[in-house]
Amino acid sequence: MIKTKLNGILTLTLTLIMQISFAQERVISGNVSDESGPLPGVAIIKKGTTTGTETNFDGNFSIKAKKGEILVFSFLSMKKVEKIVGDSDQINVIMKNDNVLDEVVVTAQGVKKEKRALGYSVATVDSEQLSNKPQNDVARALAGKVPGVSIVGGGGVSGAAANINIRGISSINGNNSPLFVIDGVLVSSSTNTQSGALSSSGASTASRISDIDPNNIASLSILKGLSATVLYGSQGRNGVVLITTKTGAGNNKNGKAWANISTSYYVNAISSTPDYQNTYGNGWQLGSGKAFSNWGPKFTPGATINHPYSGNTYATTQGGGSFDTFFPQFVGQSYEYKPYNSVDNFFKPGDIVNVSLSLGKASEDYSYSMSFSNLEETGFTPGSTLDRQNFSIGGSANLDYGLSIQGNINVSVTNKKNPPTAGSTGTSNVRDGAAGVYANVLYTPRSIDLNNLPYQDSQGRSVYYRSSNDIQNPLWTVNNQYVKEKTPRVNGKFQASLKLFEGASLTWKTGFDIYSETQEFFSNKGGIQIALGSYQKIKNTEFTWDHSALFNYETNLNDNITLESSIGFSIYNNTFERLTSNYSEQLVFNKFFASNFVNKNAGDFYNRESKILGLFGTATFGYKKYLYLNIAGRNDWASTHEIANRSIFYPSTSVSFIPTSAFPSLKSKYGLNYLKLRGGYATSANFADPYRTRATLGIGSNLWLLDGTGNPINTNSVSNVLANPNLKPELLSEIEIGLDAKLVNNRIGIDLSLYKKNAKDQIVNQSLDPSTGATSTTINAGELETKGIELGLNLIPIKNENFNWDTYFNFNSVRTKVISLPNGIKELRTAGPFTNLANFAIVGEQYNLIKGSYIQRDANNNPIVNEQGFYTLAPGEKVIGNPNPDFTLNFTNNIRYKNWNLGMQWDYVKGGDIYSATAYTLTSRGLTKNTDFDRSIPVVLPGVKADGTPNDIQISANDAYWAGSAFSSEFRIYDATTIRLREVSLTYKFTDEMLKGTFFNNVSLSLTGNNLWFKAINMPDAINFDPEVTSLGVSNSRGFDLLTGPTSKRYGLSLNLSF
Repeated sequence: MIKTKLNGILTLTLTLIMQISFAQERVISGNVSDESGPLPGVAIIKKGTTTGTETNFDGNFSIKAKKGEILVFSFLSMKKVEKIVGDSDQINVIMKNDNVLDEVVVTAQGVKKEKRALGYSVATVDSEQLSNKPQNDVARALAGKVPGVSIVGGGGVSGAAANINIRGISSINGNNSPLFVIDGVLVSSSTNTQSGALSSSGASTASRISDIDPNNIASLSILKGLSATVLYGSQGRNGVVLITTKTGAGNNKNGKAWANISTSYYVNAISSTPDYQNTYGNGWQLGSGKAFSNWGPKFTPGATINHPYSGNTYATTQGGGSFDTFFPQFVGQSYEYKPYNSVDNFFKPGDIVNVSLSLGKASEDYSYSMSFSNLEETGFTPGSTLDRQNFSIGGSANLDYGLSIQGNINVSVTNKKNPPTAGSTGTSNVRDGAAGVYANVLYTPRSIDLNNLPYQDSQGRSVYYRSSNDIQNPLWTVNNQYVKEKTPRVNGKFQASLKLFEGASLTWKTGFDIYSETQEFFSNKGGIQIALGSYQKIKNTEFTWDHSALFNYETNLNDNITLESSIGFSIYNNTFERLTSNYSEQLVFNKFFASNFVNKNAGDFYNRESKILGLFGTATFGYKKYLYLNIAGRNDWASTHEIANRSIFYPSTSVSFIPTSAFPSLKSKYGLNYLKLRGGYATSANFADPYRTRATLGIGSNLWLLDGTGNPINTNSVSNVLANPNLKPELLSEIEIGLDAKLVNNRIGIDLSLYKKNAKDQIVNQSLDPSTGATSTTINAGELETKGIELGLNLIPIKNENFNWDTYFNFNSVRTKVISLPNGIKELRTAGPFTNLANFAIVGEQYNLIKGSYIQRDANNNPIVNEQGFYTLAPGEKVIGNPNPDFTLNFTNNIRYKNWNLGMQWDYVKGGDIYSATAYTLTSRGLTKNTDFDRSIPVVLPGVKADGTPNDIQISANDAYWAGSAFSSEFRIYDATTIRLREVSLTYKFTDEMLKGTFFNNVSLSLTGNNLWFKAINMPDAINFDPEVTSLGVSNSRGFDLLTGPTSKRYGLSLNLSF
């Protein structure tokens, strides 16, 4: 399969490269200078390509180009110059100082502003950093590239959602994910996590962010603070990711048709496996046995044991009986007792093939473009696949009377399949009866050859080595239990703009986003967890309509003062529907339709609707291009609150001051080139979910259950949550200050932000006495405070004609503290796998601390052992970990030598604890090299006895590692400090001479690797565990590894061709 795909890519590549072009190239030469003389080191690039050259010491250059191509001249601290190649072979350019640094950026609601005028931070990510990469999920591709943005992905299966968070947490129980805006349209980034038996943790569920094709992104910006996002109101409270697609980018105005083809092939492999010991095998207390553990006797050459299947019996839920009836060939047979390589043989590298095509044309009067891509991905876990097709088309036109129109449509179809990934602590599943594949693979005893033993009998029942067959064979799991998700999606917009008079324009825009996600959960009968078989089908449909109008006006109030202003309104409608059907007790093996199940439940229908009407405005006053005052505000009316509480106004103000423009004497070529000081204050809110303020009536039916007259039985129900008509929105406020600076001929760039954000009137649940008729209600109470530092540092140590080295550091530290909670309570469970093992909000502490079970200790913190020499559990739970990192540091290097470019991104995460079921239970079951010692020597656990004397009770190594810790959660907490090689790439750009006689004006070939190496420096060495996982999916939970799968490493080749 891999070979076929690779051959197809190579064939396409060779075919394209062999095409002949009849366009004539010729040498264009000239000189570049400024007011003081020739300029060496000026970059000259053919627009739309990466082909170019630089001026020499005397400012001279030469480059091969065709008539009609555009040459772009750029130099640090100079304004860019564009020249069209005409009939002359000579082009001379005089460049001017870019003293005002008047870069224009797109901000909230599509308002364009000079970057120098902004009183807040806006981060931009080049499309080259996202396209043609091994990670085909936009969220994961952003990891480590922007300070203040935290991204942690689920592990194990292809297409699992990543958790993205900007500037910490603002809501204790609410949504903390950012808003995504594509081509000006607010779109869904939902993750529809289901708590079914095959996906109880949510780690494998896809996010709708994954529908976006990174290869179709023209630009991406991130608005982090409330000052930047206030025009989006409540929906922008967690930050905003602005994406402009290539089909939504509008006019390029060079009058040329263009096309781009990219194709890539990557290997998708497991990032790491544990270092298993090969000294001891299956058993208990150094004796042979069929334990789900590895504390058996030593391996010796030629040793044999009874066959693992000989004499076993089926689980009661499977109908009981003996294995010997179905596997007589194993009765009384011997089995070689030696270490087998089961884990490495189970996880096999998959592959990722991505082909994309985009083309278009643009002029002063019109533009059009379209793109198509096809992604096929297989994971390293058997049964894990992801396929995605994307198609986009767009265009724009400048009509008469100052009218311009623009529109585009983005279509995607995403198909995902994976085996069950239910979470587990290693000793118990997160949900009773849930199924997961990873624990049963990773814990395979060294003496069991998983891949060469039968995984099911002739009736399709799971069989494995345990005497009572009470563990599901992971091969049976990946062949008989799986989850499918299919999601067709369409979003787009139409926009019309009218120039009313000088400086004034009116823009009307309407956009939509709709997807229909079908989730299916398949389980054949014969398993251990779901012995009778089941089938569940869930259809989620979400529709968003976003309608807005914007009036822009800019003018010079006098010779020194400018005004840029906008006022507008928006109407946002969101509808979500879910239809669920459940079937259980399968009749015929491997058939999944309603009539093949005994129990048929038509399930449930859920509908949710909400609307937000917003009126917003902004005004920027500029004084002599060095002092700017930004005033903005928005008023929202939300349908999810009662009339008295549904209207709220968010004011914002920010200031930008540029001392280097106010006092030119501060500037020097090799000193300070540019300095901007900025600061702002802004507010926002978080509205409640629908139906928290009014009582609702549920209607249920079972179409397969009839009453005495033959009619379906319908039922009504009321919620056990008491409605609160006085519920108000959560209120947010933020102060942000910062600076932007450029030094040493613009070779040093600094971007520093400090902020403090408060979120009060938290929307939380309060327990009620059941005698009231309800178990809880929703109230406003509690406050969070978040403080953070973001630093970006850009350095260009070397820049000349043939060699360029630039490097970028970004540093991020954020702390969210719980200031208060409702009704004087001191702590509140926020998320987690169990009530006694979870994240908590605790007054006076950082948000999301982990509480769990712990052992008894004396006044000096010495562990107390019992009469058997084991630790004993203390009553209740306490704080055992803090999942919040102290800080993160990312380091990116780009080194270019002639046509070669080497790029590397290193990440360092300092601190942050993780509850790791993987690390603990691999060790406690005696599987890894950190347990490869003489196990016949007794062990004495550190601590004291009940009378306070030092412990001297000897226990076996087996007991010390298994039951000695009393199975307490505190022994499963590890420091997640990690160093990571996030990405490395080597790119070669073909020279003009090599492309002579072809259609192509740019061809590049890249070798890229993602997550090739990491080191969790405080984890046990032999575990090789990557702590960058989130086992509870996209949620407020942090710091839990519940055996939902390891991360991946990806490496391969990509080819990009432009003409």
